Amino acid sequence: MSQACGVTLQRFTRASNNLGIEILKRLPTSNEHNLISPYGVSLAMAMVYDGSRAATEQQLFEALGYQAAELEGKTDVLTAVQLILLNQSFVSEDLSLQVANAALVSEAYPVLEQYEQDLDKRFRATVIEMDFDAEDMPAVINDWVSEQTSEKITNVIDTFAADSRLIILNALYFAGDWQVEFDVATTLTLPFFNSGEVPKPVETMSAFGTYNYSSNDYLDSDIVELPYKGGKFSMVVILPRRRSGIDDLLARLDGSVLERALDDLSEAQVHLRMPKLEIESQYSLVRSLQDLGVRSTFTRDADLSGVSSSTDLYVSDVVHKAVFEVDENGSDAAAQSSLDFEEIPSVKSDRADLFHADHPFLFCVRNIQSNLILLLGTVNVL
Repeated sequence: MSQACGVTLQRFTRASNNLGIEILKRLPTSNEHNLISPYGVSLAMAMVYDGSRAATEQQLFEALGYQAAELEGKTDVLTAVQLILLNQSFVSEDLSLQVANAALVSEAYPVLEQYEQDLDKRFRATVIEMDFDAEDMPAVINDWVSEQTSEKITNVIDTFAADSRLIILNALYFAGDWQVEFDVATTLTLPFFNSGEVPKPVETMSAFGTYNYSSNDYLDSDIVELPYKGGKFSMVVILPRRRSGIDDLLARLDGSVLERALDDLSEAQVHLRMPKLEIESQYSLVRSLQDLGVRSTFTRDADLSGVSSSTDLYVSDVVHKAVFEVDENGSDAAAQSSLDFEEIPSVKSDRADLFHADHPFLFCVRNIQSNLILLLGTVNVL
């Protein structure tokens, strides 16, 4: 990769990561958990940006963070997308990354052949022209998503609004094997303090070893990184020091803060305890994106003449779904032992840091080489 391409990819990564963080902040904190794919959302919105023109194009350039990241217009954005999709650091036999990207367009708005080719070539995405009134269309789209994700995501659409014109759909599933697996025999039933207050017994994985770790005073949090097999991806867990600290953590977090926090990680002996997770989240992102300044795209003022020659096309919805699993080895695992709450031993010593994720925390899955965040979420209630 040339130096210029490397800089372009780095700038797009910063825009993508920051967009994900800003969307996460705008999701309801009352949810049991929130999960989005900054990578998936960025691809989806870059698809819209590719088809935008004039004032709509400029608004997206600013609102999606491209301008702040010093990207130089569409050429840079589309180059970065292709670099990501062609990057071998995103390919690993040791993990499962399944993505479905589509532009669902009403038959009343014929799609330009060039745009359809662009989505196929540049985004590995599909244009589906459809009758939103047809009763069987939700099932047809759900079947398509299921096929694209090897049946890992099976239900994305319940109904379509009859007046829908263009719906951007992104669905992503991720699962990977740990570089060093947890021993199933050490999995315990320990309390997780839901919303930072109410203890609930949950299956908690346990391990002792060398991890990238830091204690971050600005975020008032401890951070640990768990690498996936293959060395290309890792899961980073950011645990507030206070049980009720997740809202303050989110308030302080942005793309540059997260980047510095990741740079500060260094090897340490850690006794790690973390709950098993199986998280599935789905959102309409229209309100969050509008709050970030993406406005004309969702109104009759939109100029999407790069998508269709019809002058009154606009985006009706952006539907995003992500699924993520965490267990002892990254796939199904069984058997656990249990301890009564009052019997939980303390293992912290002068030689090791205890990292016990027993209250709400934030996590991300990142590509280590590029620092692009694949998944980003919070766990509030288990």
